[in-house]
This record gives sequence, structure tokens and C-alpha cells, in this order.
Amino acid sequence: MSRSRSLLLILVAALVAGTVTQAAAQAPPKFSAGQRVETNTYGTGGTYQKGTVTAVDDQRAASGNLKYLIHLDAPSPAGGATDVSAFENEVRALAAFTPLKVGSVVDVYYSAGVGRDRGVVRSVTTDGRYKIHFPGCSPSADELVDHALVLPPKTLSRSSARARFLMGRWIMFTPSYPNTVIHDGGIYREYGSGARTPPLVVRADGHYVWYFDFGKKPVRGTWRTDAKIPGADSGVATVDGLIIKDPQGQPWKIYRRTVKGDHRAHLTAQRLCSGITDIGTRAG
Repeated sequence: MSRSRSLLLILVAALVAGTVTQAAAQAPPKFSAGQRVETNTYGTGGTYQKGTVTAVDDQRAASGNLKYLIHLDAPSPAGGATDVSAFENEVRALAAFTPLKVGSVVDVYYSAGVGRDRGVVRSVTTDGRYKIHFPGCSPSADELVDHALVLPPKTLSRSSARARFLMGRWIMFTPSYPNTVIHDGGIYREYGSGARTPPLVVRADGHYVWYFDFGKKPVRGTWRTDAKIPGADSGVATVDGLIIKDPQGQPWKIYRRTVKGDHRAHLTAQRLCSGITDIGTRAG
């Protein structure tokens, strides 16, 4: 291929790419004047408010910005304004809101597709938010969450491989937690060696027996599956497992634990909200 022809092809490709980019940049605004919307200009903790688009301020050609002028149905709780300016990612179409029932188990998200935690609906506000209780946490930790970030929970089949793995008898080991001690005027963290605890038995029929404390009767109950939440990046929301309860009725999630270089079967039991953990190895 000649040098002149190569340069011509490169020029044509650049012109095509530029045309596509310009077309994408000038895509029509999602909303138009007169359209009913909800807007939140105060970040993650803000409340979406209903309103009507009064104008579209499209300055993409000059500055890359696209904003909407919106007249709110009621004054904003932050400053009392009735007319606000919002970027496109702060505006969504006003859709019918059918509240989930109080007592419903739900998945809570930080943003669309970014999972956070699993909770229970305690109440529904008139502005489209849910009061969410997170099992294992104090009621003081309940939060108001916008309805768009609260969805029905993901599910895990009782017959799934991740659930079946947890069936059996487990020897549990409680990691030691540090104590603060004072010695010769200095403050130190003191660690013990931990303690091996009685076993946990998880049965395929839906029941479990947990010898939680030495010398005391075991906890007997029924387990339920608890699926991971899409997009979650920390805590027990990132793993599939089962929920069981201790003698105080506190919920724990048990799930498969992988130990590098160790081919035995292991699990982790973590108390919800607190982060306290036990680890176990399959018996026999």
C-alpha cells in the first residue's frame, strides 16, 4: 500500500470517528420542557423531589454541560428554593411508586448496580423513602433510603452447590480478640491463642444444631439461604451462604472459606453488623 493511500485511510477513519463522537455528544437531552421528573441535587444523602422541567440549558458545544431548570412541587428542604438547576445524572423520570410491604426483606444499594447490604423495611415515608433496619444492628442504625436504591432481594436455591457445601459437621475455632493492658506505664495490646469451640451441625433438611457455649444446651433452629448482592465489594454481602442464630437470637452468616494451600473444607461464621467471626473446618 502506498504512503499516500495509507494517509488517506487514516484521515477518513479520523473523520468518521470525529463524526460519531460529535453525534454522540449532541444526542438529544433525555428530558424536555414540561416533562414531570424527580431530582436530587444534594448527593447520596439527599431526597428526590418531584417537579416539572421548565427549560433545558444545553451548553455541551461550549462547555460540555447539560442542565435542566426544574420547578419543584414543594420548596426544597435545603434552602427553601422552588426552582433548581440539575445535571442530567441528578434527574430521573417520574414513575409510579408502588411501596414494598413493611416487613419485606430487601437489598439496599449505594447506587444502581452497586450493592450495599440486606435489610428489612420498617416504614415508608410520603416522599418515597424506606426506613430500613439492618439485622444484627441496633435500631439506632436504621436508615432512610430512597426507593430507587431498595430492591427485592436476590435469592439462593437451597439445592445450590454453595448451600450444599455447608451441610455437615463443623469444628469451630474462635479467633482471639486483643485486650488492652498497662505495663510499666505503657499501654499494650495483648493477644491470646483463641479457643476451639464445640461443633456446628448443618443438616440438609433445613435445621442446624450449634454448640455455641461449653456446658450449655446447643442452639437448635432452622437455617435460611442468603444470596450475595450484585456489585457489593465488602462484608458478607459479597458471598452466598446461610443465616443461623446464636443463643441470644443474633443472626450469623456462614459461608465457604478458602484457605490457600489447604484442600480441607473450611467455613466462616460472621455475626451480622458486628463483624465478629468464628472459623471452622469440616469434621471427619
